[in-house]
Amino acid sequence: MRRYTLIGLLASLAAVVTVGVAVAEASDPVQTISAGAITHVKVKTGTGPLAIGSQTTPVAGWVNIPGASASVTIATGQQADFIARLSAHTLCQYRYDCDVRFTVNGQLMQPDNGQFDGTANYDGAELFASANDTPSQQYIRTMVRAAGPYPAGAYTVRAQAFLYATGEPFGGVLTLTNWQFLVETAKA
Repeated sequence: MRRYTLIGLLASLAAVVTVGVAVAEASDPVQTISAGAITHVKVKTGTGPLAIGSQTTPVAGWVNIPGASASVTIATGQQADFIARLSAHTLCQYRYDCDVRFTVNGQLMQPDNGQFDGTANYDGAELFASANDTPSQQYIRTMVRAAGPYPAGAYTVRAQAFLYATGEPFGGVLTLTNWQFLVETAKA
């Protein structure tokens, strides 16, 4: 009798999980990017520390992360998708979180930004740096975005950080150590 009860319980649990997944899928529009072969790869790395921002002279809004950009040309008659990644040991100071986003010719790659908030001390695609991090306890974090297809032309893919909003008492500083910025181009 116990065997049948366990099977019944598992079947009921599977039905509940299936209903929960169906509800989640219905409420979250999903964009699918299907790409072909990788045709081009650009990688930039640095040992750092690379500090973006300043506590004493903050710059409001989004700022380019120095070195974290790549120029890509798509040939006439072709289309391509871009995949961008930023990985680093990270430290966010003087601010609750440090946001990062990727752009293609100034247009946001979706989802539009990752809030690198370290209130949860674990690695993750949305967790890049936090005020909870300390210089002796930096985490390796990675962010990945994909976008496309893009028609023939010249493109610049960049990583940017947001460290200060007008009216905040002081600016944040995002420090990247042993960082890597990678952009892959794939046939669309």
